[in-house]
Amino acid sequence: LMRSQIVVGLAVSPDYANDRSVAVTTYMNGASLSTDGGDSWRSINAGLEEDVLYRSGEDRFARLFGIAFSPDFVNDRRLVAARWTDMLTSSDAGGSWTSVKVIPGEKPPLQQFAFALTSDDKQVIALTGSRDGLVHRSTDGGRRYEAVGKLDGTVRSIVAIDDADSSTFLAATQRGIF
Repeated sequence: LMRSQIVVGLAVSPDYANDRSVAVTTYMNGASLSTDGGDSWRSINAGLEEDVLYRSGEDRFARLFGIAFSPDFVNDRRLVAARWTDMLTSSDAGGSWTSVKVIPGEKPPLQQFAFALTSDDKQVIALTGSRDGLVHRSTDGGRRYEAVGKLDGTVRSIVAIDDADSSTFLAATQRGIF
């Protein structure tokens, strides 16, 4: 079993029947990946270290939120995760990560992003929602984001519902489902 304080994100590979891959993110201990259905885990924290957390304990790496496998993970090996102020992408199944600011600026506000991945003709689309109700879209697998709308309330979760039409999704806020 994986040892962690608080698991906040859990994702299953779209090809789980063949690759048995499962990924988790934690509130303090970063991210881990299992390729044997959860029997064993390896840390996938290279590049995620947050200095303040790392100095407070040897098992503390990053304060993360959700994680998702790309719909085309078999080919692109892409994982996407969220942190307080940025989205994270990996194109090597968590071997390394790149931080992407969704909201521009030197010090973006804390957002705790909710997100979903979908595909449109094998193009990975990332949709994010924030505390401010802002919705952003990335059409390049999470490398760049653009604002596409604003909902009433904090976006708590986003669920893509139509792979054939990546413009169709559900978002939950404290004010309702949009």
